[in-house]
Amino acid sequence: MLGLHAPALRRCSFRVGAEGDDGSGIQLGMAAGGATLHLGAGSVSLPIHPPKSMSRAVLVNRHGQRFVNEDVYMGRLGDRVLLEQDGIAYLLFDDANFERPAIERDLLAVGESWQEVEAELGLPPGALQATMALYNRHARNEEDPVFHKRPAYLKPLDTPPFAAIDCRVDSSMFAAFTLGGLHTNAWSEVLTPGGETLPGLYAAGRSSSGLAAPGYSSGLSLGDGSFFGRRAGTRAAGRKG
Repeated sequence: MLGLHAPALRRCSFRVGAEGDDGSGIQLGMAAGGATLHLGAGSVSLPIHPPKSMSRAVLVNRHGQRFVNEDVYMGRLGDRVLLEQDGIAYLLFDDANFERPAIERDLLAVGESWQEVEAELGLPPGALQATMALYNRHARNEEDPVFHKRPAYLKPLDTPPFAAIDCRVDSSMFAAFTLGGLHTNAWSEVLTPGGETLPGLYAAGRSSSGLAAPGYSSGLSLGDGSFFGRRAGTRAAGRKG
């Protein structure tokens, strides 16, 4: 199912979810005539924090350019790296702000200048230097006019030595799970491709395409499972015949 609908998620090294979350509930509903929705949707997390102070770092792509505000929710961060940057990103620090993320990641480059780090990473000549010059110029005034990172995490990265931490999907930890599933109504009744309900068939949680597809935030799976599971039970208990 991943290969057919969400092949990019297969590159992620860590699967989030219970052991039973294997798509069998979706397949069961499909076999009974149920329609599906958003089977290509997924949540991809790149956990560069905790600690949250890691947001002081700068994340760049294979072109040596920033592409996101680094204090963003880790689920948005993973989506951006995997789906928009071909899974390639590097997390940059200077000596004054260097920390190790709680989830261990490899140190890929160290240098006395951003030019040395740029060369060691194999980035286009001058690209990373230009990125960091622009970032540092505004960070000194606690400003980020390009991506609007919060002032609390805006610190100039200008104290050598400088370092780059591996945030590539093929060699570091990314956590993923799918979000699509059976198409249901507000009472968790499974719908046919024509939009009619299948009598007696209900779905909730990750077997359904619920509130989170597309675009996940922490805890929504619990909401989908508990709230819509209770609605399904209430509906089923009151059903006659």
